Amino acid sequence: MEKLDISLIFIIICSFFMGIILLSKPLKFIFNFCFKSVLGLSFIFVLNLLFKSFDVYVGINYLNAIIVGLLGIPGIITLYITQLIL
Repeated sequence: MEKLDISLIFIIICSFFMGIILLSKPLKFIFNFCFKSVLGLSFIFVLNLLFKSFDVYVGINYLNAIIVGLLGIPGIITLYITQLIL
């Protein structure tokens, strides 16, 4: 009976560590995405203050957060170029 308990504990511990290893990459992507989104939206806020005199304004919303989170600096440039064209 003790061997069964020990092997069950070993299987649970191995499963726990395997779960951590398998989830670490998606969690890293999610945290990186959120960090880039917040940083990018704050950068857009500062650029909106700087470009206020030129009447160029990019809204701070969820869609822009997704674009900036995925693309980074090129996403910010794309948003401002799109705003200038439209």
